[in-house]
Amino acid sequence: MELIKLTQEYLTGIETIDYEHQKLVNYMNEIMKANEMGDHGRLLIEINIDELISYTVFHFRTEEELMQEHNDPNYLVHKDVHDKLKTEVGNFKKRFNNGEDIGTELIDFLKEWLFSHIQGVDRSYIELFQSKGVV
Repeated sequence: MELIKLTQEYLTGIETIDYEHQKLVNYMNEIMKANEMGDHGRLLIEINIDELISYTVFHFRTEEELMQEHNDPNYLVHKDVHDKLKTEVGNFKKRFNNGEDIGTELIDFLKEWLFSHIQGVDRSYIELFQSKGVV
């Protein structure tokens, strides 16, 4: 499987957000590489899922705090989308802990979710953040 790249079309132009999105992609790539190791990669998958979950919570907090600070009218909708993803990833983690081989399914899900989220919901705050000087 080819490594995931955060190409120009998925950049927001807000350095902090783009940096955090790249970190999420890096964790996804680590899970993908570990998944290719088969059973030998399970520990690496587990470590990177935990890191991904932790960093995702951190990233969502960054976005949500910026949205609140700048009175973004889309805050509640955006937060709801974030909350649903946290639940879904938590379900993947439970399945993994129960011994299921979820690596490929998780990566496919996260890749689709992240890129559609950046192109959709995240686009709603770009203009506002840029007008407020968020970097």
